[in-house]
Amino acid sequence: MKADSLQMVRVFQAGGDIHYVLPHFQREYAWGETEWKTLLTDIFSVYEIYNDEQPPEHFMGSLVVINDGTQAGTVPVFRLVDGQQRLTTISLLLCALERLLDNDEHAALQKKVRRMLLNLDESGNLHYKLLPTLKYGDRASYCVIVIGKDPPEGVESRIPEAFAYLTAHLSNRFKSDGIDPNRLFNVLMTSLQVVFINLNQGERPYEIFESLNYKGKS
Repeated sequence: MKADSLQMVRVFQAGGDIHYVLPHFQREYAWGETEWKTLLTDIFSVYEIYNDEQPPEHFMGSLVVINDGTQAGTVPVFRLVDGQQRLTTISLLLCALERLLDNDEHAALQKKVRRMLLNLDESGNLHYKLLPTLKYGDRASYCVIVIGKDPPEGVESRIPEAFAYLTAHLSNRFKSDGIDPNRLFNVLMTSLQVVFINLNQGERPYEIFESLNYKGKS
């Protein structure tokens, strides 16, 4: 087991290729308004004190992964044992940010955001940096949102609801508070940090997942 403190920009490989897959025992995306609101409150509290020269740190818990080698020759692949709720929500927040940006004024920032969500030179499942489970339509909903399309109707997934909530909140912030999208992106990428725990192949991921979550949300 190896543990490192990583900024979110490094979790997303600083725009390089990386692929996180949810193992079969992971539940569906389960966060709701309480968790979304708490996360956004934390993010904008950091935004208020953000400084480029010395970015404040905000700890978001742990991501537990198992390295599954590489695909397509160069793409590192990890099974995401724990931390899917946070990583999925941050990814959806990036999607919301990209959708709200003006294509002409913020074209460069849109490209930066897209590189945190997609492996641009890959196709199929490997095109996505994060691949949720198939449960309740999570994967189908997430993948269409990430590529800029509307989520499918009639799915039980909470991912479309999360995306709608995050988009509405950001839109209101842009209009009422004059939020600088570049500053916000920097907060998400450099101030938000996790403990990145990389398990050895021989370690038992399900037992570790259960141990980490025995006090968590059922």
